[in-house]
Amino acid sequence: MNQHPRRVAIVGSGAFYVGPAAARLLARRGHDIVIGDASDSLVAELESEGAAVEAVPGVSNLADPDSAPRLAAAALERFGRIDSALAFSGAIVTGRFVNSSLEDLRSVMHSCIEAPYHFLKAMAGPMIEQGDGQILLITSASGARPTPGAPLYSAARAGATMLARNVADEVARNGVQVNAVGTNFMDFPEFIRASGAEDPEGQDRVDGAPGASRHDGRVRRLLHALRGRVEPVHNRAVRGLRGRLGMSSPVSYELEGPIARITMDDGKANALSIVMLEALHEALDRAERDNAVLLITGREGCMSAGFDLKVFAAGGEEVLRMLQLGATLYERMLSFPTPVVVACTGHAVAAGAFLVLSGDSRVGADGPFQVCMNEVRIGLTMPWFAIEVARQRLTPRDFDRGVISAARYTPQEALEAGFLDELVAPEQLAEAGMSAASALAELNMAAHHATKLRAREGALKALRVAIETELTPEGLNIS
Repeated sequence: MNQHPRRVAIVGSGAFYVGPAAARLLARRGHDIVIGDASDSLVAELESEGAAVEAVPGVSNLADPDSAPRLAAAALERFGRIDSALAFSGAIVTGRFVNSSLEDLRSVMHSCIEAPYHFLKAMAGPMIEQGDGQILLITSASGARPTPGAPLYSAARAGATMLARNVADEVARNGVQVNAVGTNFMDFPEFIRASGAEDPEGQDRVDGAPGASRHDGRVRRLLHALRGRVEPVHNRAVRGLRGRLGMSSPVSYELEGPIARITMDDGKANALSIVMLEALHEALDRAERDNAVLLITGREGCMSAGFDLKVFAAGGEEVLRMLQLGATLYERMLSFPTPVVVACTGHAVAAGAFLVLSGDSRVGADGPFQVCMNEVRIGLTMPWFAIEVARQRLTPRDFDRGVISAARYTPQEALEAGFLDELVAPEQLAEAGMSAASALAELNMAAHHATKLRAREGALKALRVAIETELTPEGLNIS
């Protein structure tokens, strides 16, 4: 395995637009750089940031089938790996559709579809082989909606975005992330230069372009009001959480805009085994880095059947490890920096019910499912940490019924008891969960987190005390 000590990033072009700025940022963050058509001064600047730089001339036209493979080959020859790759391309063809020609269509497809196709092909292969990597395509916000005056360009950009989505789904199992970001008007020097809006005359010219009202000051207002805004036309990374868990992780992670969908599916009852819990913690780590709202869900008909009973039967230190992972997972969810939505797909039993109780917003699927904390039914004394999780969400009546008497609840009864906030038909659950997460994504995250910690201060302190006093070898009588 290649042991190159620094991450290696490819920037498709260092000649214009976001290329130079992206290369500078990557160099400052500890990457070595492979860059197309960079000036000598830019190479020197990147090297002054501590980066090793491989400049590849004559590759700015990524629609040329040879350009992206040359970049990939240069990275592999010099550094032995590719960790990240950034590309932007596309020539705008304007005019009404009824006046367009087949040559117009071929031109826009060449720059907006063939270029990202070649780039994805060249970068995905080495990343799949090494089991890791990130590819970012910069497209256009015009691909998210009809664009008057540029219908062919808009359609081609939408195609590039969908290409990225399909490739993302295909390569996720290999640990490779693919994202696309569609930019809009930005107060960014290279964007202004690329748009020909560096001076008043240029701004007037762009204001009068198809889709803009002539001389309405649209460019001026956007450049000052949007202040670098970027529209996430597609910001999606789907992958099985790997780390040391290998390719058979029971948890998948899908980032779509500001929402991280975390899905548990072990093909059976979604037991909260050590492997499952470690994967969930890794998913939370990832979501925290992505600053994403959490949407946690399970497999159809089953959220989770609780802790792995085989571990309890075997006894020993593995029991302590499993309980520590579970308790700290609930603690993290209850205090997570961003909102946590749980979409309960079916049965939620014992530790599975605690998982549901730890969400900020809980949406459940209606049906022939049970929600229960059955510890005392199967001969287990309810752990202190579990009692504290239940205490802070259930009604007083159902706290006693659920914890002490191991009452079984239908989804409707679980809604009334405080396990759930909303109940929908199973086929509506995915949409309802995403809707709840999208609404919470509009909150001010700093205020949300600070308020959450204040509101749950007592519960979180009690939970921490329970973890520190009970979940020890002495507390569990493990020798």
